[in-house]
Amino acid sequence: MVPLFNSINKGQRCAFYMIRPGEEIIMFIANFIDIINTTLRVNKVECEKNTSFHNCGMMTMPLDWISEIKTLDNNALENTLLPSEIMIEIIQS
Repeated sequence: MVPLFNSINKGQRCAFYMIRPGEEIIMFIANFIDIINTTLRVNKVECEKNTSFHNCGMMTMPLDWISEIKTLDNNALENTLLPSEIMIEIIQS
C-alpha cells in the first residue's frame, strides 16, 4: 500500500486534499474504498468547492493527485452517541 494510505481502513471517512495538474488544491470528504494499481476509489463524496462531486456514487482518481489525507474519526468520536443514549432519545421523543 502507498505510505500516505497506510493509516486508513476501508470505509473510513477522510478529508482528502487533491491537486489536479494545473489546478489549485481541492479538499473533499469521502469514504475510502480501496486502491487498485495506481487509482484511488472513494464514495459518499462531499465537496464545497466542486458540487459535481456530490452527484457521483463512486469517484476514482490517480494516487498522484492526493497530497494529504486526514481521518475524521477523531472528530466524530467526540460527538458519537452510544446505543443506550440513542434509545433514551427515541423514548423521550
